[in-house]
Amino acid sequence: MGFLAFISENALQLLMMAIGFGLLVFEIYLPGFGVAGISGSALLILGIIMAADSVVEGLVIALIAIILLGIAFTIAMRAGAKGRILNKKLVLDAVATDAQKENPLDYYVGLEGKAVTPLSPVGSAEIEGVRIGVLSEGGYVQAGEKVKVVRVEGKQLYVVRA
Repeated sequence: MGFLAFISENALQLLMMAIGFGLLVFEIYLPGFGVAGISGSALLILGIIMAADSVVEGLVIALIAIILLGIAFTIAMRAGAKGRILNKKLVLDAVATDAQKENPLDYYVGLEGKAVTPLSPVGSAEIEGVRIGVLSEGGYVQAGEKVKVVRVEGKQLYVVRA
């Protein structure tokens, strides 16, 4: 049996395996166990089952596919470590960061502004041109008085007279 005869007899199975392999590689680069991963796995497995004449042959084909996927995964991880995947870090980096350190309101700590409304103890202040709800720690503050942001808890800014 020649090479061309083998290709023509197994064209459908080879096409299924190639598309399945391609979808799995796509899933490696854009993770999220979705349509690409499930479809790729199904096509690859079905192609192997249809192409194999015996259990041993099916296991050999599956082993080759696993080795090739391992190589693709290794290449993807090395490229990811060097920042070559879409010029951004891997998805797990965003999950591993501490949300408390990334509170955008932390920017206001130490800044001064003025009370727009009376703070008794809740009201509004203008800090760097932004009107924002604040809570006074030092008791009543009249509108127009200078205030300073001393701390942030969640979405709440705490101020004292400046």
